[in-house]
Amino acid sequence: MEEIVLNTIEKYNLINNGDKIVVAVSGGPDSMCLLNVLKNIREKFNLELFVAHINHMIREEADSETEYVKQYCEKNNIKCFVKMANVLEMAKQQKRGTEEMGRIVRYDFFNYVANKVSADKIAIAHTENDNAETVLMNLMRGASLEGLKGIEPIRGKFIRPLIECSRDEIEAYCEENKVVYICPKAEDLDELAKTYKYATEKCKDLNIKPNEISVKADAEHLDIAQELVEYMEDEFDAEVEPAEVF
Repeated sequence: MEEIVLNTIEKYNLINNGDKIVVAVSGGPDSMCLLNVLKNIREKFNLELFVAHINHMIREEADSETEYVKQYCEKNNIKCFVKMANVLEMAKQQKRGTEEMGRIVRYDFFNYVANKVSADKIAIAHTENDNAETVLMNLMRGASLEGLKGIEPIRGKFIRPLIECSRDEIEAYCEENKVVYICPKAEDLDELAKTYKYATEKCKDLNIKPNEISVKADAEHLDIAQELVEYMEDEFDAEVEPAEVF
C-alpha cells in the first residue's frame, strides 16, 4: 500500500524534499496508517514530522487514544502536540452542532501547530471511501457541480496522501505491519449504521442501487467528474468551487 501512497504523492506533487509536515492523528486506523506510512518514507523525502492530536473529551476511549498517540510518537521520535477540548460544552456555548464545533476546533489547532513549527504541509487521513461517500452525500443534499469534485488530494497546505487507498487496504496494511489503532465503540458504529441507512434510503429515492456502488467505480466517476469540471471552467469561464470538506 505504501507504493499506492508514493504514486499519489508523485501524481499530485503532495510532498517536496525537506518538507515539514503536521500529521492530523486521531488514533483510529486511517490516521495511524497515514502516520506510519509517512514515518517509513520520511528518510526518502528528508521529512520532519509533527503530530497534532485533539482529545474531544466526548468518548470514553478518548484518553486511551491520546496516550497511545503520545507513546507512538515518543517511540518514533516524532514531536506530538495535544489539545484537550470540551467540544460538547463549546458547542453549547456557541450554539453550534457538535460535529461542526469539532471540525472548527480541529482545523484551528492544525493550523496553530503548523504555524508554530513553520510547517509546509498538513496531512489529513481522508481515504478513497471518504471521497466517494462525500460526493454521494453532496449529491443527495442537492449540491451542484461543486459536489462532483469531492475531496481534493491537495488544497492549500492540506494534503491527503491516502485519498487513493481504500479502507480495506488500510486495514490490511495495519494488520500486516502491526500498526495498532483504537477501535470505535459499539455505539459509535451504531451511528455509522444510521448514516448508512439514511444514504441507502436516499439511493432508493434516486433510483440508485447501493449494492451496485463500489469504491473503485466511484473513484473512476470522480476522475471523469473532475475532467468535466475543468473543461467547464476552461471553455465557459465558469468558476466551480470545490466542496468544503474537512
